[in-house]
Amino acid sequence: YFYAKQPQGVPIDWCEEALNTVKGGPKVVASVEVVERTSLMPYQAEPERLLRVHVTSQKCISPCRTALERGLRLRNGQVWKTSPYETNVAYGLRFLVDLRIGGGSWIDVVGGRYQVRDERSRKSTATIEADAHYSALVGHKAEGKWIGVAPLRLLTLHVTVGKEARVVAAGAVLQVHGDAGPLHRAAWALSSDLSSADADLAGL
Repeated sequence: YFYAKQPQGVPIDWCEEALNTVKGGPKVVASVEVVERTSLMPYQAEPERLLRVHVTSQKCISPCRTALERGLRLRNGQVWKTSPYETNVAYGLRFLVDLRIGGGSWIDVVGGRYQVRDERSRKSTATIEADAHYSALVGHKAEGKWIGVAPLRLLTLHVTVGKEARVVAAGAVLQVHGDAGPLHRAAWALSSDLSSADADLAGL
C-alpha cells in the first residue's frame, strides 16, 4: 500500500476508479481508506487526512506513483496530481514494519494457523519450515524475557575406528549451552548386547 492526498471534494470511489485505469488491465486497487498521518518532509505538527491505497500486487505501486505524479483524470474532469508517500518502501521492510518485527526479534505463530512443510517442499536447511498467513504472526519487542537469543545447542560426536579403517563405535552428546548437564546421550557399537542408564544404545 501507499498514501496519497485526497482531492478536495472528490469521493473515494472516484479516486479508486481512476487508479484502476493505470495499467489498462486487471484490477489495481484492492481497497482505499481514509487515515490520519503526519508527514516528515516537510514536517507539520498536525496530522492530515490521507488515502491509504491497498493494491493487488507490489508491482502496481510504481505505475500508480507515476500516474499520480503526472496527473490522473477523474470522472468529473478534474486532474488528480500529487506526490504519493511510501511508494519506495521495500516489500520485506513493509512486512516487518506492519507487524512491528525488529531485527533478531522473537515471533510467535498462533497455534493451528500454520502448516509444517514436508521434506519435498522444504527450501532451506532450517530445522522446521512452515507456511502461515501473516495475520497469524505476533512479533515481540526485545524487552524483558524476549531480549535473549535462542538457546545454542552443542553436539559432540566421537568416533572410534578399528582395523581396516572400519568404525567400531561412536558416541554423541547433545547439550544446551548454559545447562548443567547434557540434554541427550547416544552411542553406537558393533555389539548390541550393551546397556546403559545414561545413553541410548544401538548396534552398528
